[in-house]
Amino acid sequence: MFFLRGFKPVYDYIDAQVAALTTYIDEQDAVQATYTDEQIAALTTYIDEQVATKGTCSMKVGTYQGDGTDNRNIDIGVDLASKTIAFVILKVDTNIGGVHKSNYVVADTSMYFIAESDVPNLIQSFSATGFVVGSNDAVNKDGYSCRYEAFWVD
Repeated sequence: MFFLRGFKPVYDYIDAQVAALTTYIDEQDAVQATYTDEQIAALTTYIDEQVATKGTCSMKVGTYQGDGTDNRNIDIGVDLASKTIAFVILKVDTNIGGVHKSNYVVADTSMYFIAESDVPNLIQSFSATGFVVGSNDAVNKDGYSCRYEAFWVD
């Protein structure tokens, strides 16, 4: 269950592509009552190509030592800023809840794994070498080990 929840942006993107194609087909149905076998085959091929060309999903895990510094770049050796889809999960070794951010979350905000609005100063952005964290104790508590899991689609 957690694995699927972590890749929700990937599934949402594919679902949006399929929904757009379904809408297109429905609109065409209003104009043309039936499709030929060739047209159906062409649409099926197009959907398969769209799903296949979204890239390979990769993952990297690691730790860093919190220092409380704002706008701190965490270098994981991956250009998350340029990825089609990026998703990071962070947890500091404290009783503070874990946080996550995808490239679908705008500006300097992230989310806790609880029902709460987006929160600033956690995972602030994705960078050319990884991601940037704020000074909030949930992502960068001074003297504490911070664990991350980064997922991306090339």
